[in-house]
Amino acid sequence: MKFNKINSVQNIKIKSVLKLYKPSERIKKSLMIIEGFREITRSLNANCKLKEIFFCSYYANDKIIDFIKSSDSSIYECSKKVFDKISYRQSPEGILAITNIIKRKINDLEIQSKSIFLVIENIEKPGNLGNIIRTSDAAGVNGIILLNNKTDINNPNVIRSSIGSFFSIPIINTDINTFFNWANNNNIKTFATSPQASTRYTDVNLNQSLAIIFGSENKGLSNKVINLSNNTISIPMLGQNDSLNVSSSASIILYEALRQKSL
Repeated sequence: MKFNKINSVQNIKIKSVLKLYKPSERIKKSLMIIEGFREITRSLNANCKLKEIFFCSYYANDKIIDFIKSSDSSIYECSKKVFDKISYRQSPEGILAITNIIKRKINDLEIQSKSIFLVIENIEKPGNLGNIIRTSDAAGVNGIILLNNKTDINNPNVIRSSIGSFFSIPIINTDINTFFNWANNNNIKTFATSPQASTRYTDVNLNQSLAIIFGSENKGLSNKVINLSNNTISIPMLGQNDSLNVSSSASIILYEALRQKSL
């Protein structure tokens, strides 16, 4: 099977891929980058349509080559030099794809019996968001809601850190008022997390439809979010540190919710 070959980093297709590393270009073109075989496979499982696939036989294993041969997307075979230019990984697998950005609104979220939603206000680090998405997928979270988000959801590092779980959970951006109106209208109890809260996360009922709200790495939650929430909870801190990484905090409380649901 013959592929379109690219041997120059000045190729117009390569320049187009490189532009997509800029958030403004992703928004303008409504496109994003997925790199890695597992990530691409999970995007297809979520019914994403791959517009273009770029691969490099220097890196790609037989499984990737077989996948490419069976794909109906536009496929470009890159030299090692070219693929190194477009890859954002230190150890590339040799496959990268372009797909449309997934657009959702808060009312698109499906609410089930005893749903769990994870909410984050102003998270800034793509790696942290990716890890939270990965944990949320493992804990059976029904949706992730970002408030006044400073992190570009479609950042390639978010997708990489989530190991493709990005495509398993609906993720949406909205504002504070819209979120709380939605939660109240759908009888979803809101639990704001704060180191200053006197109630421990183990002392509340998490076996119900709920949204657990976390703040940014540096500033935590805003007073507005805390005041609008039904409950404020904390994780005990017994050492010198007064806070945990937001990804670690999310893991602890999500699995407590999962434990309570299993009782």
